[in-house]
Amino acid sequence: VKTKKMDIAELCLSKMKNAAASKAFRQAKKEPEMEARVAMLAIQLGMYDEAEKLYKQAGRFDLLTKFLMARGHWDSALENAEKQDRVHLRTTHYMLAKHLESIGDFESAISQFENAKAQSQEVPRMLYDAQQINRLQTYVSQSNDTTLHQWWAQYCEGHGNYQEAFKYYIKAHDFLALVRMNCFMGQWDKAKEIVGASGDRAAAFHLARQFEIQNEHDEAIKFFKIAKRYKHALRVAIKKDNAQTVMSIALESPQNVKKDAAEYFENKGMMDKAVLLHQKGGNLSRAIELCFKEELYDELGMMSDDLDENVDSKLLQRCAEFFVDHGKFDKAVMMLVNAKEVQRALELCQSKNVEITEDIAKLMVPSKDSMDPEERKELILRIADVSENQNNFATAAKMYVQAGDKLSAMKALIRSGKTEKIIYFAVLSRKKELYVLAANYLQTLEWYSDDEITNSISSFYKKAKAWEKLATFYTQRAEVEISQMANYEKALESLNSSKTVMAKVKSSVSKSRLDTIKNRIYLVERYLELKKLLAKNNSSLVTGANELMADIKSDPESVRLGHIYALLVEYYYRSGDKQQAFEEIQKMKSYPDIDVNYYLEYNMIKDIYATLGEAMDEDPNDANHGTSDP
Repeated sequence: VKTKKMDIAELCLSKMKNAAASKAFRQAKKEPEMEARVAMLAIQLGMYDEAEKLYKQAGRFDLLTKFLMARGHWDSALENAEKQDRVHLRTTHYMLAKHLESIGDFESAISQFENAKAQSQEVPRMLYDAQQINRLQTYVSQSNDTTLHQWWAQYCEGHGNYQEAFKYYIKAHDFLALVRMNCFMGQWDKAKEIVGASGDRAAAFHLARQFEIQNEHDEAIKFFKIAKRYKHALRVAIKKDNAQTVMSIALESPQNVKKDAAEYFENKGMMDKAVLLHQKGGNLSRAIELCFKEELYDELGMMSDDLDENVDSKLLQRCAEFFVDHGKFDKAVMMLVNAKEVQRALELCQSKNVEITEDIAKLMVPSKDSMDPEERKELILRIADVSENQNNFATAAKMYVQAGDKLSAMKALIRSGKTEKIIYFAVLSRKKELYVLAANYLQTLEWYSDDEITNSISSFYKKAKAWEKLATFYTQRAEVEISQMANYEKALESLNSSKTVMAKVKSSVSKSRLDTIKNRIYLVERYLELKKLLAKNNSSLVTGANELMADIKSDPESVRLGHIYALLVEYYYRSGDKQQAFEEIQKMKSYPDIDVNYYLEYNMIKDIYATLGEAMDEDPNDANHGTSDP
């Protein structure tokens, strides 16, 4: 033990002819810790203090607990289990209780059984075996353990002490036992009261069975229903042959009970009720069969919404034919779709203009493994075509996408006019032709008042590398800035962007367009220079304005003639030459497409006319005034 030479120890034990020690040592060799194996050797040699130390060194407090219990050192065993081996604490209390029981110390044993959480089974057994019934009764009466109360109640019932049994069954909340005893004693009202107050299903079932034995069928059915034992309730109702009760039970029951009730009504010839219960019981095929067999067409129409692909295909097709004959084409389409007769359903949608909703379209699309890929694609494209012809563009787009035809999907979305979806789909698709289609569509909107749409147009053309279209868009944006906002600064920015983009295009036509753009930039820049001269009240503005008027004849969209005249009028007005300002206004009026009131401020015109004694010939409320930005 001191040298821990296990091979020599095993040889010594065999020479000592100590079979028990040899066996214990061989079993201890399975322990992974050397100290634990040596401890077992020490135990066999009577070296108990050494064994205790070795178990502690090995950290094997579980083996130490067993060792201390074997030596009868219960206090030490409990202390070790409490501090180091809590997993075996309750076991230690239990073993101590068994030891105390063996020496007749029942009070201490009860305490230890309670610590071991085994009092519900062990205390009644121990005291009963010792025939200490009075002590057992006292213990049970002082306990709050419902298991003990139930055990004592059963003991009292077995010995004919019914009042005591009732008392402890109530404490144990054992309603089944209470109902059973009341039934046995013929106290039916009391039994019903217990079931009603507790709602205990087991108690209700027992009471129902007792009423059935007594041929009290109504009471039996009532309590079978409380117990949720609908099959038993239905059996009693059928035995009583009460159709109304059977129907009432069936409507509350699970599907399997509904089917049994439906068969009862079939046998009774009450087919309308049989159809209803077959439908609610999930047996739609049988319900449809009965509808056609008994010509219950109203019932068939009412159940149409519940018919799905789980119903027999031939029955669904018969239903479809029935709905077609009665003009209910939307229901007929659903029947054909559920019957997997999609082509016939599409033909009916076309001929009778039945709308293909998104939900119907999803049902029409077959699974990938149910059809040849090419045939499936053709079918989906046909669904898309029919949807598009019905102006159901959103559904059509989704079908085109499933078929892999993104171009047609984009065209369908464009026809739907749903701008957000068009932008989203274009971004998602990442295809040049779709970018161009989306951008072209967005230009048909009032894009100039929506920065998000404007940015999307330029972004899509850039991603598609459609430089000519992008340059055209920038040019159009410049025209809008001039015609609607008179903002030549922003127009110049757009024209410069157009020039940069158009420079990327290499063709004879693009060269001509590039020259046009450059010329327009030149003219706009000259106009902006004139505005600066006006701010300085520089007289060279007059010469520059007249020259610009002559030059814009080659490109009237570059700078508006009215804006140039507005600069001249403003200049003369500021200079105090109202006569010359008046003459410039008259020149403006000579052009039929120039609205003087649009380009000039009303107060300035009024002052000029008043100073010269001229009459104004227009009501200022008839037009916009002062919208120019000189």
